[in-house]
Amino acid sequence: LARAASDVPLAPGSAEAAMREALEAVRSEFALALVAEREEVVRLGGLHVVGTQRHESRRIDAQLRGRAGRQGDPGSSRFILSVDDDVFRIFGGERVKAIFSTMRLSEDTPIESKQVTETLDGVQKRVEGYYRYIRSQLFNYDMVSAAQRKQLYKLRRQVLEADAAAALELLAQQCDVTAEGIIAEANKAAGKPDAAAATAKLAQFFGGPSVFALTPADLDGERGMLSVDAAKAAARAALPGQGHGA
Repeated sequence: LARAASDVPLAPGSAEAAMREALEAVRSEFALALVAEREEVVRLGGLHVVGTQRHESRRIDAQLRGRAGRQGDPGSSRFILSVDDDVFRIFGGERVKAIFSTMRLSEDTPIESKQVTETLDGVQKRVEGYYRYIRSQLFNYDMVSAAQRKQLYKLRRQVLEADAAAALELLAQQCDVTAEGIIAEANKAAGKPDAAAATAKLAQFFGGPSVFALTPADLDGERGMLSVDAAKAAARAALPGQGHGA
């Protein structure tokens, strides 16, 4: 596209034509100035990349190696590693050390063994798998949060778009859900449900005289269970314009 754009004829004397001429002049000037430097770099063997460690991803190492020898230019790369690097110390460093001990190599001996290279590659694969698993778990956790956010935004939109009566009914439905949850949790407790604790928890969520006046006896239901209907009625009565609500 850039080459095609540079071939588009422009009207003589136009600003675009002047800009193109200036660009070509700068390009030619830099090409002449850099010829000698490029030849010197090529003579010396091109860019030599030195990596001081293996990264957690082989892709990053490949990109680092790719800095040398780009577009047919000469170049080379060399990685200087230590078995005490975090990536090896955490993920299989003992195995690498065992190989070194078997080969009886000193610390200053360059290691060109294919076995060592394959072992290091295997360590990196395990590291990549470990972090891939972490990312997948985080994604799953985020999906749960995203579902909750979606429901919250849906409810908020319903409230914002509803008229006063519909909004009050939505609020009443949420009161029912909250009251049901509080009573259900109390009824699940071992032994006799704690009506006093359930009453106090209802008062934390709902204000108004109808809830504050609620007594443990008001929640007594059938078969020793707390009454959901009584809790829901008290919660709804606390709404504005309902019963004794403020």
